[in-house]
Amino acid sequence: MLNTFKKTALAIAAMTCLATSANAEIWINGIIFTTKADSTQVAVPFATITLSDATNHDEQKYFTVSNYEGLYEVKPYDYTKPHYMTVSAPGYETRQFTLNKLNPFCSDGRLFEGNRTVDVELKPITGATAPVMTTYEGDALAKDAPNTAELILRTVPGIAHEGTDWYMAETDGAVLLLINDAPVMPQLPALLDRIPANAITKIDYFDIKGDSIYEGVIRLWAPALGSVNLQPRTYIDYTLEGK
Repeated sequence: MLNTFKKTALAIAAMTCLATSANAEIWINGIIFTTKADSTQVAVPFATITLSDATNHDEQKYFTVSNYEGLYEVKPYDYTKPHYMTVSAPGYETRQFTLNKLNPFCSDGRLFEGNRTVDVELKPITGATAPVMTTYEGDALAKDAPNTAELILRTVPGIAHEGTDWYMAETDGAVLLLINDAPVMPQLPALLDRIPANAITKIDYFDIKGDSIYEGVIRLWAPALGSVNLQPRTYIDYTLEGK
């Protein structure tokens, strides 16, 4: 339920005033959600979130994707400038709006430090097709006795890779990789050969229908990730600024 997500996000990452002389460290996070006919709020997975220049909307500054729980982060984030925010997801109407710059100071002159919560509601398109999930676990993960997560991913039908790029074998469409219910982790593809295969308990594959930059999403379930050496461990979203 969305309300549970909101309470958790606000409790963990509430913006606080800290006495510091350094520049404020502020980031954006939130939940992409929709409201059903019975007024129930549910998460929208795999939505794309872009922050562009406030006047030149073609100049992207930041980009990320919501995870299966609808959660996303934009970190780092330049709070001193306004941005034009676009949120889209297959099967939903696109939302676009201006995100104003943020005053980083408390009323007593101290700096804020923490998150700026931006929850976004999307309206569903009638008749749209939801992502179709296929789960691989047990014997389906034991093919050819792979010993790393990278090798185990090669057993997923229809998926191919070149270096750290994973894609649909037939169409070359992009594939997004997630681990557990963490936010998007851009460095994950480069770390797959450091995750032992026995840490993966199952793989969920989502076939994405409709207008999306991804044709597929793979979610690795690794409950023991906390005991696996995955440096760097910080889950951050990448920025397109300067590229």
